[in-house]
Amino acid sequence: MNRTRVAIIVVVSALAASFVCADPPEAKQLTPAMAPLPPCTVVAAPLAASPARYRGTCPTAIHFKGSIKVDGRIGPNSPCVVKYVFDRSDGAHDTIVKSLTFTAPGSKGVSTTWTLGGTELPHYVGWEAIRTLSPLPEKQWEHAGFEIWCKAPPQPQAKIVSIDCAEGLTVKVHIVIDSPAGIRSFRVWSVFTGDTGTEHTFVAPLPTHIDQVVTIAHTAPDPVDRDHQWGLKVIVPGIADPILTYGFEPQGADGRKRCPGHYQPPLAVQR
Repeated sequence: MNRTRVAIIVVVSALAASFVCADPPEAKQLTPAMAPLPPCTVVAAPLAASPARYRGTCPTAIHFKGSIKVDGRIGPNSPCVVKYVFDRSDGAHDTIVKSLTFTAPGSKGVSTTWTLGGTELPHYVGWEAIRTLSPLPEKQWEHAGFEIWCKAPPQPQAKIVSIDCAEGLTVKVHIVIDSPAGIRSFRVWSVFTGDTGTEHTFVAPLPTHIDQVVTIAHTAPDPVDRDHQWGLKVIVPGIADPILTYGFEPQGADGRKRCPGHYQPPLAVQR
């Protein structure tokens, strides 16, 4: 009996020792491919300026194109909505919050335009950037830099090329006018008598170049012995004062700049 008890105790002890000494099962490690995806996140938002360097007339438009890239748990039943604005180097605030909806990880394009430059801003170095507002955290992404140099726009020009004598009291005035902004009107007139030709007026689209010979005549011979001068008056957009230019009739044998027959001395008073 005692031997039986001893045998049982030995067997039980051996079994207990086997459970104590056995190595515990190894914990299963999760690989990166098995780890759960994070919620929707913005991972990139690049932006580029075009042109990045500009030299020319102003104002000019700088165009910005970029994209917003997202990753995470995104699908048709769990879309990702990204809200964003554009930041500018001049501190102007984009008051319109824009949004993009993603139903899968990936990228979508964005764009904006900034018009600037002129006489008050002839040179500027600046940037724009995408600022994502949600999903959090809010972030301003890389700056898209640019630089502009503004050239002075061409100024309007008007001139009397020549004045030729014609029959009687008539003259032919050759004029040339150039104005990139357009020409609203012009007229030719006699400086000393005030005689004027037709007022030439234009409607949009305004001409920018006129090369024309205007035929005009004095209403009567000039009773004063003097040179005869003609004027050209031009009205263009954006300039309050008219453009004025002058020219003389051809010089005659008497040394005066006037056409033959355009001067008639007053008759002597008979006593």
